[in-house]
Amino acid sequence: MLPLRSAALGKLAFMVLLVLAIAATAIANRVARPLVSGGNSHPQTWGQMPLAFELNRGQTDSTVDYLSRGPGYVAFLNSSGATLSVHKHNAKLATALRMTLLGAGRNIRPSAEQQLPGQVNYLIGNNPAQWKTGIPEYARVQYRGVYPGVDLVYYGNPGQLEYDFVVEPGADVSEIALRMDGSESIHTTESGDLALQLPDGEIAWKHPEAYQLRDGKRQPVSSQYQLAGNSVRFHVGEYDHRQPLIIDPSLSFGTYIGKSDSSDGLGIALDSSHNVYITGAANSSQYPTTPGAYQTTYAGTQDVFVTKLSSDGSTLLYSTYVAGSGSQAADAIAVDSSGNAYVAGNANSANFPVTPGALDLNNAGSAGFILKLNSTGSALLYSAEIGDATVRSIAIDSAGNTYATGAVFGSPFDTTPGAYKTTIGTTNCPNVSGESYVLELNPSGSALVYSTYISDCEQADGIALQNGEAYITGQTENYHPVTPGALQSTFGGYFDAFVTKLNTSGSALVYSTYLGGNGGDQGNGIGVDSGGNAIAAGFTASTNFPVKNAFQPNMTGNNYPNDAFVTKLNSSGTAFVSSTYLGGSNYSFGNGVAVDSSGNAYRCSFRSSIPADRSFPQPTTARQISSPRQMPWRRTRSATLISPAPPPRDCQPPQRRMKKLRMAIWAPSSPPKST
Repeated sequence: MLPLRSAALGKLAFMVLLVLAIAATAIANRVARPLVSGGNSHPQTWGQMPLAFELNRGQTDSTVDYLSRGPGYVAFLNSSGATLSVHKHNAKLATALRMTLLGAGRNIRPSAEQQLPGQVNYLIGNNPAQWKTGIPEYARVQYRGVYPGVDLVYYGNPGQLEYDFVVEPGADVSEIALRMDGSESIHTTESGDLALQLPDGEIAWKHPEAYQLRDGKRQPVSSQYQLAGNSVRFHVGEYDHRQPLIIDPSLSFGTYIGKSDSSDGLGIALDSSHNVYITGAANSSQYPTTPGAYQTTYAGTQDVFVTKLSSDGSTLLYSTYVAGSGSQAADAIAVDSSGNAYVAGNANSANFPVTPGALDLNNAGSAGFILKLNSTGSALLYSAEIGDATVRSIAIDSAGNTYATGAVFGSPFDTTPGAYKTTIGTTNCPNVSGESYVLELNPSGSALVYSTYISDCEQADGIALQNGEAYITGQTENYHPVTPGALQSTFGGYFDAFVTKLNTSGSALVYSTYLGGNGGDQGNGIGVDSGGNAIAAGFTASTNFPVKNAFQPNMTGNNYPNDAFVTKLNSSGTAFVSSTYLGGSNYSFGNGVAVDSSGNAYRCSFRSSIPADRSFPQPTTARQISSPRQMPWRRTRSATLISPAPPPRDCQPPQRRMKKLRMAIWAPSSPPKST
């Protein structure tokens, strides 16, 4: 078996970002068309959504008709069978598996069925002539007459590739024969599965289900694999030869797959024209840039990138690195009405670009940064370093001031006279390190309007803005300041979430409260409605997390961090409007929240998806938008609409403290060849 070129992984990183961009655009396009509940119809979770099959338009080898990407594999289909490229966690190379239809008809043209919404675009490299755009996707691919009277149909969900042999009346099941190449060994298990041993793990073709349909109901037919060397046939029991027979194996990767490293997409935003802005960390020089962009050369060991895509995802409007010779990554992005992008993150690079006159505070090259990129991506309007701190989240006001929050870990870091808290704490923190802060940077990036610490043993992860007042949430220990009348004045245990509102000058707390129970709780995102009610989303491992008017009053997750939460506080921070768990039987956590003009809230979440967590709540009075159908990371990202209305504009992954989920390429885009 020939090794696969690992360089393909870097080149494909941008494709994943593009899929994310298309998903964001699709979400934005729904804003003018609120969703309406459809009676008892249930929205699909990620694990239940169909596997997507791309028509081959030159993005892979010409012998391939369709390809499909799932977490840990790519499937390449043609009339002679399927080639699977599987790629395990931390593996440098992929393993090639080939399923050949022995004695099947040749040059049988497939038919695609059930076209899916959206398109796939491959913007690989800097030459637009080499890009592949507008590629349709389908839920099913059918090859008719692979054997006399036998059709082959591929379908599935992202964690499981399925294929049916449809045996017409009078056709001979014994004609069907498969040869498996590429595994070290093959054997049948006690449960009847077909196990294929790979160099670093095992995948399984599940026990074949055979059935016939009678009055719309499945009538099972006994079936099993017959294995001879690396050849496989199907043995079926008695059935009605006057009716079609369906044989349904499925290939499960659930115990095998993992993630691979690639470029990290950590922040996304849209402008008023629904153009998509993405930022994060590029881990190789293969990340595409555009002519005339601010920085077209990969400079460090990990570089910030900023990319702007057209609203339909088909055109790269600009793409640039922003980096020095060390390591740097961006976590947050916002866009103003002129199309200027504000990007924030953390740099460990002595020569990270800082513009003349901008704030310039760093600790031996390590600093949080905030920068403003012009609308064409060709120049920095400013780039500032704020000191020895992380920047987790930003918000901008109409005047171009930038509000930032995160955690400070040392000096230098400046606070302003009259700020709420001007000295950093010295407490030894067992569970949460750092000192939370909020700052406002002026429109030129040259000075602090205000800067204040909030609490030691605390990190802030989300910020929202209304009328110049900043709302923050995060995780804290038992030193967080609480204001009189706060809805939760005492620490719950281990670490708690919190919600704090700061006045316009940063000199005082309007209100501040704990939010948590007896386990670990963390706020990751926050929004504010038109009435000044704050809505926080995060995760909880507390069995007694406070609930009110709850959609889900009890914890259901059994793996840390157990469940997500969504909590709405009144405008004074003294009482709950509502508070609920949200989760399934595995684990779930909320990472962002958005609020529309009507006060509807949208929670951005990740949850376990391998195996698919189908117990995640599916209210019939709401809609859940999972994006995209095959987002190539192990956990599922989705936007849950707490009310039936448009979904949120962005949805960001967990930040570094939660071992951030990478935007990962799971396998190369060309079919591997076996020797």
